[in-house]
Amino acid sequence: MKTKDKGARTELLSPAGSFECACAAFAFGADAVYLGLSSHSARAEAVNFTPGELASICAYAHRLAPRRAVYVALNTLVRDVELGGILDSLSAIDEAGADGIIVQDLAVAALARDHFPSIPRHASTQLFIHNAEGAIAARELGFSRVVLARELTFGEIEEINRLSGIETEVFIQGALCYGYSGQCLFSAIATGRSGNRGQCAYCCRGRFSSMDGAHSAFPFSMRDLSLGEAVLRLRDAGIASLKIEGRMKSPLYVAAATRLYRMILDGEASPRSIAAAREDLLTVFSRPSTTLYFNGAGAPREIIDPETVGHRGCPVGAIESIGGGRSGRFIRIVPERPIELHDGLQIDLPGRPYGFAVESLRMPATGRTVPTAEAGAAVEIALPRDAPRLPQGAEVFCASSQATRRRLSYDRPRAADLTPARPVGVEVTLARDSISARASFGGMEASASLPAQLGPAKNPGMTGQAVERAFSRMGASGWSAVSMAIHDPDALFAPASLMNELRRSLSAALDARRAENAALRLGKAKSAIAVAPPQDDLSVPHGESFRVRLSAKPTPLPCAETVLAISREDCRATGSLAAAVAEWRGHARQIRIALPLVVRDNDLHAVEKAVKGLAGIGITAWEVGELSMLRLLRRTCGNGVSVVAAPSLYALNAMAAAELRALGVAAAVLPAEADAQDAASLCERAPCFFIPCAESRPAMFVSETAPVVDWETGCGYMLKDARGATYTVEKYDGLWLTRPAEPRRIAVPPSAIRVRRDYF
Repeated sequence: MKTKDKGARTELLSPAGSFECACAAFAFGADAVYLGLSSHSARAEAVNFTPGELASICAYAHRLAPRRAVYVALNTLVRDVELGGILDSLSAIDEAGADGIIVQDLAVAALARDHFPSIPRHASTQLFIHNAEGAIAARELGFSRVVLARELTFGEIEEINRLSGIETEVFIQGALCYGYSGQCLFSAIATGRSGNRGQCAYCCRGRFSSMDGAHSAFPFSMRDLSLGEAVLRLRDAGIASLKIEGRMKSPLYVAAATRLYRMILDGEASPRSIAAAREDLLTVFSRPSTTLYFNGAGAPREIIDPETVGHRGCPVGAIESIGGGRSGRFIRIVPERPIELHDGLQIDLPGRPYGFAVESLRMPATGRTVPTAEAGAAVEIALPRDAPRLPQGAEVFCASSQATRRRLSYDRPRAADLTPARPVGVEVTLARDSISARASFGGMEASASLPAQLGPAKNPGMTGQAVERAFSRMGASGWSAVSMAIHDPDALFAPASLMNELRRSLSAALDARRAENAALRLGKAKSAIAVAPPQDDLSVPHGESFRVRLSAKPTPLPCAETVLAISREDCRATGSLAAAVAEWRGHARQIRIALPLVVRDNDLHAVEKAVKGLAGIGITAWEVGELSMLRLLRRTCGNGVSVVAAPSLYALNAMAAAELRALGVAAAVLPAEADAQDAASLCERAPCFFIPCAESRPAMFVSETAPVVDWETGCGYMLKDARGATYTVEKYDGLWLTRPAEPRRIAVPPSAIRVRRDYF
């Protein structure tokens, strides 16, 4: 496993929420697409692919010149009862010949590793990899690529790529989540729809108000990421893959975004052509854009648009005047780009934009109607009868362009291009009483034989050509004869009809053998799903533990263990850190240190130094929330430590628990996605490993950006959503944490022998 080979082409990776989207991406220059199947995809509401469609798009991608790649997103958390379905999906992916899978759940990665090892595994951005230590941890787990957190700067991306020894993938365009991907619990807690299970309700796009209702806004609604020409810096830094977000978007969007970045990366288009391509993309879908943290931290309003949500379009001018007459009302503008009949226009109004389709264009001087208004020439555009009052000077956007649609049309693939062409070597034998064929493919063999009465050939030199001609048409069946061996010692003649029948029989035998082998492998994998529950690790005390901030006042707590959450700021002040921990030790039966959740590369040295210092005063019990801190602990302290996985490491099934146990984790706090049934089932199965959290105020958003509101109170915020639920937002350790105002409580399963209460 390695980073991108020097001189290799940087991959442009486009989204494919449907078959049409995949075809559009390839038509406009994508080197690869990523897509989801009908289950276990983080975009469950996309159209997604059936196994048959996956096989077809893989066949098409692999036949293109140059060859293109197809990656399948299996990037959701799964429950125990879903592991069999995951194996079905992995089998379909393997059969289709896809080029990799994108994974969040460690159980899914383990199933692929153990039963389908030829499928490369990519660590999803949901795995929350945001430093070099985490990327190295992913590499050591067998991943071949990591999709980095969107919050990173260019310098951090470059450093991770240089140090980690694994391919890196970076988002360059598309919608943004307010919080770190993989750490957003808002949808799961507020609506019961888990974003980590592909059911996000997009709560961050919702309207929130102040507690008195006097103010409201969209305080978490992110602008769209758009790096533009900055992608050239990523390409030159050796990033393996540049990713466009958008599996919920249309084929037109995929075509427009792919074309724009293909033009930028290839460096052959003029600045004017690139600007026109960017405008085309804006007409298809656009929010106000941001480069997020690529060039360093910016003001929140450069990242969040609190006034409006949804598609704006491409700016085309402003309303110069508004008129009316017997023929109806109209607006006059001087468009900056051509406008034609049936284009969609949108006008910014307070609270909500107004959009309409162009039904009439006329020249102001003559009153003559025209089909197209050219750029730079004044035009009057008829308004619908129900149009609201529009202010003079309001900005007008083109939100749908007929010209863009024409420019982004493409030829669909032929049916023959969608049929797999699996290479086989074929041997054909002619005998006086039969004709037979044998084929080999990937260590598998199949054969077919037909009875025949063959006589001498009049022209023996033509027999070989006839056999090759017959078997050259195997492609329609999904097989391709890449080599031929003909055994005809008696120089016999076989009619073409017999040869064609033999070819069909051999193809059917290959299909049957392939299906049989796949079924055997799938059955073997499913029989191995059962995981023995981990043994009790007494380094984690039975009973109740409390999790509190280190900065809280030390107080005797009636619990078996006190978990002290330390911050990056605490780690930078090593002297006072040791003193604070020592003070807490005087009030607690046992101390466990919870390491910071977000540790960027510039914080790693301070955290490592703090870990060594605390280990030096006898701390051996730790809690970690992501892979980099688990690796740092093992590298720093060796195996003589007790480690608990925080909920953010997502042990939602027994196999993920087994993977964590193999990494040295003694127990895991159940994630927020675990409902009462999950908690009961998992604690019944492994009461010594799973720790239900009876009471908590979990961070629903963990973000680098302050929400944009104008009713700040003290050092934080109180917000209310449309359902009337209330939340607090506070800045802690450089991060903005959004929590439910009231503690969240769950019933503890009777089988649980360890319980957590979170007073963080």
